[in-house]
Amino acid sequence: MVAELAYLAALVVIGLGFVGIILALGILEVSKGKFIASLIISLVLIALGGYYYYVIGQYQKGVNSPNKLNILLKVSPSTETEFAPQIELPVKK
Repeated sequence: MVAELAYLAALVVIGLGFVGIILALGILEVSKGKFIASLIISLVLIALGGYYYYVIGQYQKGVNSPNKLNILLKVSPSTETEFAPQIELPVKK
């Protein structure tokens, strides 16, 4: 279920990138500088969404640390989750 939500999130980011390209084409009628800036931002969104989609696929295949961007940025995601200690209540009979 988690992988499906991650795929959906990646597709939403890619979709926002395409909407940004369509809006950039509308801005082209008004200002060429703003068109170039919005086009670059939209292409970056599409690239990041595609990379995220690729990383999710690699995790599902079982590849160890497929996210090369984290290695490049020297970010190590913590996979260990700490839980609060559980208290057992006495049961009355």
